[in-house]
Amino acid sequence: MIYTAPFQWADGTLFEFMWRFNHLSSIDRGHDVTVSPADDGEAEVAVPKLKMYPKFGNLKKEHLHRILVWDDHAPTLCPRRYITPSARWATDALIGRATFGYIAYDIENDNLVYLKDFWRVDRPGIQKEGDVYRELHKAEVPNIEEMDCAGDVRLITRDGGREVTSLAVQKTRAQDYVSGPGNLHTQCPGHPRVDPYVHYRLVLKTVGTSLNQFKSTRQLCQVIGDAIFGKGTMISLAFFLTIDHAL
Repeated sequence: MIYTAPFQWADGTLFEFMWRFNHLSSIDRGHDVTVSPADDGEAEVAVPKLKMYPKFGNLKKEHLHRILVWDDHAPTLCPRRYITPSARWATDALIGRATFGYIAYDIENDNLVYLKDFWRVDRPGIQKEGDVYRELHKAEVPNIEEMDCAGDVRLITRDGGREVTSLAVQKTRAQDYVSGPGNLHTQCPGHPRVDPYVHYRLVLKTVGTSLNQFKSTRQLCQVIGDAIFGKGTMISLAFFLTIDHAL
C-alpha cells in the first residue's frame, strides 16, 4: 500500500486531488482498455458457441466482454481477440497474482479456448509460462494442453483522442517505492519484499471439463494415467536438461 504524508483534509488538498482525478482520462485512472464490452456482431456469433459449454445455457449477449491477447512470438503488435463471459475461476486474495480463468470464444479460429489472465513475477530466472509450454511441445512431451498464444499485456496510451498500443507492458510499480531510492521501508513494518509483476495472458486450445463428468471408472483411470505419464515425462526431461547443463 502506498500512502501520502499526513495532511489537513480541510486545507484544500483533498479537493484539489479529487478535481485532478476527475479530469483524468479512464486510462490515466487505471482502467484497462484491453478488456471491453463485446460489440453486437461479436456477441451474436459468440453466444451460440459459448452455450455449448456446460452451465452457459442462460448466457446473454450483455454478459460478454472482449479480451485482447498479445503473442510474444508474433511478428506484429496486433492482438488476438477473444469473447468471454464472466470468469469461471477467480481468486479472492488481496495479494498474489490475481489469476482469472475464462472459457472464451476465439474469433479468429471459431472455437472455444481456455484463457488464463494473471500477473507473472518479473525476475531473472523465472520463465514465462507460455515459454514453458513451447519447450514442452518442442520436446514432444505427451498429454499436455495445446497452447494457442501467450504474452505480456501491452500498455495502451492515449494520443489526443486516439488510443495507441505501445511497446511497453503493464507492470506494477509498488516495488519501486518499497525498495528504491527514497524508499518507504521506514513506513512499512517488517520491511516487506515486494516482487515486480507483469500482466500476462495465456490461451490454451484445450478446454477441460469437470472431473465428476467422467462416463465410466475406466475413463477416469485413463485420464489419471495419462496425466501421470505426461508428468513423469516432464520430470525426466528436466532431469536430463539439468545433467546436460552441468556437463
